[in-house]
Amino acid sequence: MMPTPIWASTVIQNESLFMVREGERIQAPLLCHPKEITAVQNAALTIQYEPGRDWILEEDMLVIPKGSRIPVTEKEELIGPLGAEATETFMVDNQSYRDIKSKLSPITVSKVMSALEASAEKEITAQELAFRLGVTKRSANRFLSTLEREEILKVAYKKRTTSRGRPESVFVRKEK
Repeated sequence: MMPTPIWASTVIQNESLFMVREGERIQAPLLCHPKEITAVQNAALTIQYEPGRDWILEEDMLVIPKGSRIPVTEKEELIGPLGAEATETFMVDNQSYRDIKSKLSPITVSKVMSALEASAEKEITAQELAFRLGVTKRSANRFLSTLEREEILKVAYKKRTTSRGRPESVFVRKEK
C-alpha cells in the first residue's frame, strides 16, 4: 500500500528537524501549522521527548527550552558549500526555460541556465557552476554532461587552468 502524500493527509509523521542554536533562542520551523504534536522523537525513533520539558509548540515553530534533552548544533559548527560565503547570488528565471525537455528537474535546468546566462561571457565550466549553485564539482559535471547529451549545451572549447590534469570543458548554450 502506498503512503498517503503529505498534501492529501491531515497527519504528518516523522517530520525531520535539525536544531541549530542561533543566539539564545533555539527553534525550528515546521512544515505546516499543526493543531497539536503527538510525539517528538530522535531520528532513530528510540527516544520520545517530553512536551514542556524538551520542546514547546509555538504557532508553527518547535521551540527548545533550556534543559532540553534534544541535541542542538551551534551555528558556528555548521560547515558545507551552502553558506552565503560559498555561493554567488543570481536570479533564477523559471519561466524562460520551461520549453527545455531534460532528464534533470525543471528547477535544476533553470538554475544551470540562469547561472550560464549570469556569466559575463555566457559560458561556464563545471567548477564555476559548482561555485554558483553551491554544489559539488561532480554534481555540476553531471548537470552539464546531461544537458550536453540532450543537445541543450555544447562544449565551446577546453581550457587548462593548471599545469597538471585534464583541461576543463567550457560550455555554452547550443543554438537552436
